[in-house]
Amino acid sequence: MDTDRFDDLTRTLTAAHSRRGALAALLGGSLGLLGLAGADAKKGGGKGKGKGKGKKKKGGNNAPPPPPPFCQGKPDSTDCGTCNRCQGGQCLAVPDGTGCDSPNQCRAGSCVAPPVCLGPGQVCTPNASVCCSTECSLSEGGCFCSPAGGQCRGTSDCCGGATCVAFECRA
Repeated sequence: MDTDRFDDLTRTLTAAHSRRGALAALLGGSLGLLGLAGADAKKGGGKGKGKGKGKKKKGGNNAPPPPPPFCQGKPDSTDCGTCNRCQGGQCLAVPDGTGCDSPNQCRAGSCVAPPVCLGPGQVCTPNASVCCSTECSLSEGGCFCSPAGGQCRGTSDCCGGATCVAFECRA
């Protein structure tokens, strides 16, 4: 950088300060950043006997302890989130299939929406995943029933005596 450009830069940065002050600030800031980067790189290694080295922290970190669980001291059945209730001081998921935000149902502690799909016997288009079972056969009258683990809107969508719980066929 030539001296005229450097002078313009320092004048712009410092306005009322001297060139030496501006240069010191620029160099000091640059060296400070380099020093911080170097300090971060040095952490964790080495065998120095500096201040505080060799002392082990108790508890692993200096973070404050976590707050007590929400359900501590609350009566059972207190809501502790959608599809979760307090039970014995713990926040536990309600049984799958419990209604939440109608027409949704709880599954594994989350509120899930019913699938948008066609049930058994409803007319479908081959090679399209519009059936709850994901299987369509026009020659057999449309969508098939869903096996255990498949999606459903009701028990009539499930095969072989499976029951629809939380929009999932379960044996």
